[in-house]
Amino acid sequence: MIVLARVSNRAVAYVADDDESVVHAVDVANQTILSRTVLPGRPAQMVIAPEGTLRVTLRDDHAVLSLGATEDLRAPLVVGARIETAREPLSLAIAGSRLLVLSGAGHTLEAFDLATEARALAVDLAREPRALIASNDGARAFVSHAGAGHVSVVDLAKPDNVNKVDVGMAGWTETRGFRSHNARHIGSGLKTGGLAHEGDEPPRMMCGTGMMMSQTVFPSRHARQGFALAKLTIGPSERIFIPHVAVATGDALSISSGYGGSSEEAESLPSELFDVDVIESASAKKITGPAGSVPVDARIGATACRLPRAAVADPKRQTLLVSCIGNAKLIEYDGRTNAPMAKVKRVSNVPPGALGLALDEERDQAIVWSQYDRAIAFVSRAELKKGEAPKQPSLLSIPRGETFTLSDAAVLGRKLFHASAEPKIARDGRACASCHPDGRDDGLTWSTPEGPRQTITLAGRVTHQSPFGWRGQHATLKEHMVHTMKNLGGTGLRDEEHEALSAYLRSLRGPPPVERTLTDAEMRGKYVFNDQAGCAGCHAEKTRFTDHDVHNVQSATSADRQASFITPSLVRIGESAPYFHDGRYATLGDLLRKSDGKMGNTGHLSAADLDALEAYLRTL
Repeated sequence: MIVLARVSNRAVAYVADDDESVVHAVDVANQTILSRTVLPGRPAQMVIAPEGTLRVTLRDDHAVLSLGATEDLRAPLVVGARIETAREPLSLAIAGSRLLVLSGAGHTLEAFDLATEARALAVDLAREPRALIASNDGARAFVSHAGAGHVSVVDLAKPDNVNKVDVGMAGWTETRGFRSHNARHIGSGLKTGGLAHEGDEPPRMMCGTGMMMSQTVFPSRHARQGFALAKLTIGPSERIFIPHVAVATGDALSISSGYGGSSEEAESLPSELFDVDVIESASAKKITGPAGSVPVDARIGATACRLPRAAVADPKRQTLLVSCIGNAKLIEYDGRTNAPMAKVKRVSNVPPGALGLALDEERDQAIVWSQYDRAIAFVSRAELKKGEAPKQPSLLSIPRGETFTLSDAAVLGRKLFHASAEPKIARDGRACASCHPDGRDDGLTWSTPEGPRQTITLAGRVTHQSPFGWRGQHATLKEHMVHTMKNLGGTGLRDEEHEALSAYLRSLRGPPPVERTLTDAEMRGKYVFNDQAGCAGCHAEKTRFTDHDVHNVQSATSADRQASFITPSLVRIGESAPYFHDGRYATLGDLLRKSDGKMGNTGHLSAADLDALEAYLRTL
């Protein structure tokens, strides 16, 4: 979202503004706007290539643009070459002579030769990849995911085998007193072959008998919100830092009084805790210390990051800086330890929506792009005297241009959607974006008062047509949100806040499909969908692939209070695993091949027709 360059002997910060499809050039020394370059699509991330050009991803146009500066720094950048990429390019890195491009919806890592712009490789990855960083020697690429519990490590010389390094916390010990009966709804593991969590182990927990315990073993947690990576060389070792959120969903087959557990449990140990894992680059091995050695307060207190979105390492101070959109903070951690989040160096308040972060070593400051408030914060990092409060950052306001598209209501709604520690929404600090990163889904199945519930994707699916909720029990979107916040222990929003949040949800859009003619196999799959498998009866194209009705397809589990469920939209179904209300099918292929015929009729289809049907569904 923000990169620094030296142009005509001036320090320039380039800021990618996807609200306006613009790159802003800012004079760092004078903190003034130099130029504004309108792009043909929404930018996601930028990188400075070795020859000095700026490369920027166009997330909705599935391309990377080359941009060059002129001698007149107040003139717009000059648009150069365009490279077509996989769907929704989000992140960039330079690895030797190659440009690495990471695509979210395309879940692909591509490499392009910087001289010829020819594609050198393409690697398929797990769902929702977000952040990309290359090792200093250009041999490996590290990828974190918004909705998977691992970091993908790609050997760029041998890309066929992708190494997955699990992150998050396995069973761990917290030494603070805790009444174990508060955890009565979390059992000893899932009791069915279903409830798939792709890339994660089912949650498990050991409970006591109700007495106050000095040590308690808590459940495994799934890593989510992997939006940022940073690297730092300490001695002979190159470290890769992975800020993320460790999530405990509860036992999905046990009835709970809230989402992921009860309100009492949330007070003792929230469902989501901030975490930082560390990987040694050369060996691709996790070196993070035991999770139990870090006090819970370091993960949930005032110095804990909520919803990390950008990170950068400081080689001089050997620290890690992380921007956090959930609580509008920039937090600096000690990068020399195996538990960075336990050693906080400084905390600075920044405006909401801190999506971009760069380190200006020359002026000893961090530069933060806070998109929601349209401000660039220049955060001084001068050493503080004991007891001295951090200096308030200097702010440069970026006015809205004519290409700004969000309504005022949606602007407020976006802030509410990402607000952690907002008691109106949740008692334990969760935000809407905690389970719906980028307005999508976390790929998890949660325990709820109504039974197991898989998080559903919102982007591109929220319409004015009711009903809402997996059981279709809510006639309006507001009614559904009131119900959700009640289950999170929130006190509730005002009417105008509900209207704002609804406006933002309806503004969410998923990545558009690549415009192309369907292949022969996809055309065959469309015929199977409409005429052979009975899919179109409930998933009609004219109604965005849902009939907005509930049906009993005999999918209820022992924990479900009702047997009928809403017909989910199939829009972007290929990117929203797992499937069914309880997430029992880990992949789309499993759904088509292992369902028992009570929903549609695929049992009679040949293997070729099933493959064709799956190919067609992935185009929706």
